[in-house]
This record gives sequence, structure tokens and C-alpha cells, in this order.
Amino acid sequence: MDTILKLKFMKVLLVTGFTPYKENYKGISALEYYLIKYRPTWVNIKIISYNLNLMKPSDIDIVKKELNCEIICIDSNGFLRKLLNNKLVRLLLKRNPNHYQRPGKTFEKIYKDFKPDVLWTYPNFYYCWARLYTDTKMITTSPDSNVLAEVRNDIDNVLESSFLRKVYRLITFSQTVNSEKKYLSPNNFIHFVGMNDLRMFRKVTNSTQAFFLLHPHYSLAEKKIRFDGIKIKVLIAGAYDIYMKSGIKDLVNVFLTHKELSNLIDISFLGKNWNDIVKILSLNNYECHNLGRVDNYLDEIIKYDVQLTPITVGTGTKGKVLDAIANGLLCVGTPMALENICVRNFDSCILYHNAEELYGIFTSMFYNRKKYELIAQKGRENVRKYHSPQRISKRFFEIIKSI
Repeated sequence: MDTILKLKFMKVLLVTGFTPYKENYKGISALEYYLIKYRPTWVNIKIISYNLNLMKPSDIDIVKKELNCEIICIDSNGFLRKLLNNKLVRLLLKRNPNHYQRPGKTFEKIYKDFKPDVLWTYPNFYYCWARLYTDTKMITTSPDSNVLAEVRNDIDNVLESSFLRKVYRLITFSQTVNSEKKYLSPNNFIHFVGMNDLRMFRKVTNSTQAFFLLHPHYSLAEKKIRFDGIKIKVLIAGAYDIYMKSGIKDLVNVFLTHKELSNLIDISFLGKNWNDIVKILSLNNYECHNLGRVDNYLDEIIKYDVQLTPITVGTGTKGKVLDAIANGLLCVGTPMALENICVRNFDSCILYHNAEELYGIFTSMFYNRKKYELIAQKGRENVRKYHSPQRISKRFFEIIKSI
């Protein structure tokens, strides 16, 4: 009887920095949520969370019921994390600060009592634990390749960086490469949601112990895809930060050069730090709305026709782009915005390489609305089919089982 049960169930112990949640709550908490929620019936999972996203106990109780599994929260060493992430201290380290995280006595007891078949860690904070538990199969879900992130960040910002900034980034890049090599362990397999992230990992490590899966979409809402307003309603979602800074600069220059676009589109900004951009565009006759943060993200985004995402830095899959396409918005974005999503240019999304293309894109969209509605429709169909959390969770655990 014991043999039959062992064959039937796979016991998985998840160690996560972020308590799972249906949306990214103060951290990357949604990917793990959907992988767990739609797991096969033969997966028995227990979660240990360091709760770095500071989720309230009452909310954690709700998540326990939604995921139908036990969640045990352990206090992380906050002082140690702050110390290790100090820029001066980081310069003295040989590896990325996350490498120095270690399990404690509480974890050891849970591990021994549960006796997992698989130790699953998320994100890549705890990859080095594989060397401490060599008798257990380990999966590290790493949404991004840190090396690829560093490379892309340098390419986008090298001309604007000071000499000291370049030196600092050179040191941290060396640490990141060293850290990613340390992922290697005979019992550790790395899960990526970015194909280029996987390629970079293999290039840096010469390892085949890694795999790529599409990122599952999140919550869904029903929306009629109809561009029937006086103007095309455009949404830019996310904070104005390093990921969009360069792309927004180019976009604003195009909008100011082609002010006639102000008669075709109105623009809403959802996220932080957009005040200056909104002011510049408003002074040039664009109808702009600075939304800041909203209580219900999904209810807000389905009010718009188009999501414009001018990301020039970043890796993995962009959750906000995936959310938008899955819920019926036509996504206009850069290659980095749309990578790792099952859409094709002018079939199920609109991809641009140079911001100057946006003038022609939005002019065409305004006068050929039906054509672009059909592209949005195809994008929604593709994402809901190929990025289905049920489909991806099933495949994820099948891969783990087969390794």
C-alpha cells in the first residue's frame, strides 16, 4: 500500500520569498500562485514563505483556502538582507547578495517531517540550497536571467552612466555571472519564463539543466473589443522607471513632433511617477489622465482599447502586457514588451522597433478600427489558449516528475 501511495503522489515543498497571491502583491507573487492553484491532483504541496511581500495573516488564510494547501510563514533576517543589499557592502561580495540566504532551524524541522520528493524554490534567492540537500530533487523557478537583465540594462543606459556608475555595474555584473554559475548542482533544475533568459543561462553555464515554459495569464474579465470612442483610448501601465525611461523619452519626442496625433488618441497613465510626462503632453494639447494607483487593476484596464508598452529594459515575460492581451486590449509594444508571449505582429499584436513608427500605427488604427479590433481579438484568443494556467501548471509538474 505504501508503494502505491508513493507512486501516486509527489510531495513538493515550496520555499518562497513571496507569499503566493492571485496578483503580484508587493513582489512577484502571482506566477507561483497559478502554478500551485491548477496543479494536478497527484501533487501534494506544502509552502514555506518568508513573506517578503508582507501579506496580512487574514489574507494568507484566504490564499490557503484558494490553493488548498498549508502555508507556513517564517521570519526572514531583515537586517541581514538590508546589509547585503547595501551598495558598499555589495561591492565587497564575491557573489550576488541573495546567494547568502540560508535555511534555519524551523525549515530544517519542516523538511525532515515532510520528507519531500521535490524541493521547489522561488524565486532564485535560494538556489544554493541544492548543495545542502543533495539527496532531494530541486527546482528553482527563476522568472528572469539576472545576467541577461544586467546586459540589457547596460546597453540601454551606458551612454548616460557616469564613470563611477559604470565601474559599479561592472563589479555587480561580475558578481551576477558568478552567482548564476553557482546555480549548477547535479540535483538542481532551473525553470525560466523567458526563452532568451534560458539561452543566456545556457551560454553562461554550459548547462542543460534548465527549461522554459510560457508564463500563465492571471485573472480574466469579459470585455467587448470595440474601438468606438471619439478617440482611441490608450493605456500606459506601469511605473515610470528604468524599464520605460528610454522608450518614453523617444515616444514623447514623436508625439511632440506629430501633434496631430492629439486629435486621434487620448492617453491614460496607470502607475507611479508620471506627473512630468503628463504635464508635457497636456501642454501640447494631448488629452492625458494620470491615474496613479487604482483599487481594482483589472476593472480599470478593460476600459481602454490599446495598451502601449515602450519597454527597452527587462527580461522574462511582462505580466502587465500578458494581462492586457488576455483581457482584450490591443497591445502595441517593443520586442522586449512582447517577448515570450504567443502573439505575432499584425496578427495578434502590433510590434514596433522605432518610436517613429507609432505615428503611422495610430493614424492607421484611427481610420481602420475594425482591422485592429480583429488583431486584439486574435491576441486574446491566443493568450487564453496558450498561456492558460491550467495548461501550464500541468506541464510544469509533468516536467518535474519526469526529471
